[in-house]
Amino acid sequence: MRIDQFASAEAYGRLGDALLLVSPQAIVLDASPAAATLYGYSEAELIGLPVAALSALPEQPELAPASAGHRSGAAVESEHVRRDGTRFACEVRAIDVSDGDSAAVLCAVRDITDRRLAQDSLLRSQERFENIAATIPGVLYEYEVYRNGGGSYVYVGPGSAELLGLSEQEMLATVDPLWKLVHPDDIDRVLAEDEAADGVGVTFSTDFRILTPEGGLKWIHMTSRQLPSRPGVPDIWCGLILDITQRKLAEQKLHQRDQDMARLNQELARVAASDSLTGLSSRRHFYDMLDRTISVVARHGGTLSVASFDLDGLKHVNDSKGHGAGDQVLATFARLLDELRRPEDVAGRLGGDEFSVILPGVDRAGAKEFAGRVLSAVRASQILSDASVTTSSGVSEWALRDLSDDLLRRADEALYCVKRGGRDAVGP
Repeated sequence: MRIDQFASAEAYGRLGDALLLVSPQAIVLDASPAAATLYGYSEAELIGLPVAALSALPEQPELAPASAGHRSGAAVESEHVRRDGTRFACEVRAIDVSDGDSAAVLCAVRDITDRRLAQDSLLRSQERFENIAATIPGVLYEYEVYRNGGGSYVYVGPGSAELLGLSEQEMLATVDPLWKLVHPDDIDRVLAEDEAADGVGVTFSTDFRILTPEGGLKWIHMTSRQLPSRPGVPDIWCGLILDITQRKLAEQKLHQRDQDMARLNQELARVAASDSLTGLSSRRHFYDMLDRTISVVARHGGTLSVASFDLDGLKHVNDSKGHGAGDQVLATFARLLDELRRPEDVAGRLGGDEFSVILPGVDRAGAKEFAGRVLSAVRASQILSDASVTTSSGVSEWALRDLSDDLLRRADEALYCVKRGGRDAVGP
């Protein structure tokens, strides 16, 4: 019997398989040129060779005719050995071609070394991916978008049960299971962002809250990107879901701290800008405001005056009635200044019983008029009258190239002129 007399041999030969015709005694009766190349023998050397010499696993007699289970043409994977001793993975199909008194098995042997290497590489890649997926503090996924709308998960990495409260099977078996967990206050925004991210090369990335099946609340970061589309195949989005609850809590604490610090800074600025007893501007804040006002007038033109005041008789109140009574006098006078000034005017306590008011847009005559109103209010005050306290005032108008000290010095000079002349008046 020869190989070329069987029709099946021609079909296997076209596939590049090595062909061996094996006797009932497991001896090679005939061999194809491809078999000689595969095993490293000549065709003549193969003929008469026991098939056991070709198998690296003699306990697996896939080439032997006695192995009836292997005569159906079904593929059996095995390992064979070449003449030089090297081994190779192969796939063997054995077909009983016995005819009358002649019994034989036609064996088609295919070298699957490259296929095995590819399978091993794929398996290692899959194991590597699964190991990485298992160590990521989140859930990797693939999501399939149907052409007619909707979609479903086709892959969900480990960790979904811990992160989302849904097992991988629940994620795969349910249509859009994650959207059903999104917090009601976030769902419209998330769906709008998802719709806007439609398209290859566009990244969908958002943060939102979910309500877990157990009733808990978590913050989730979700990011995904669409893979290149293929005709007739649903679009696939690959993505990652992360638990950012702790980060959000930390951000909220940081935001609260920033707000508290801002309020504290505002309070500190207010305290620094105001006199603790009277609530008027402190000396430093008053000078800052005067410098700014002078800068505006010097740059844009206009008038500016200051009116300075000194309380007459405060020392006698402190000495005779105590500093508590003196503080009441100071606070009362400060309230009068605050009530009489305009919103744009700045009233400040410069120290002790010294006060001054910045009067933007007011000339010297207007400043004296304002000072006169203050003196009248002091005379009409029951508290100040009972304490025998009056006030003396001096005013000055800003002149070109004046600094703050220049303006205040001239007002003080006018004030001291009054105090030397009898007090309770506005200086010349």
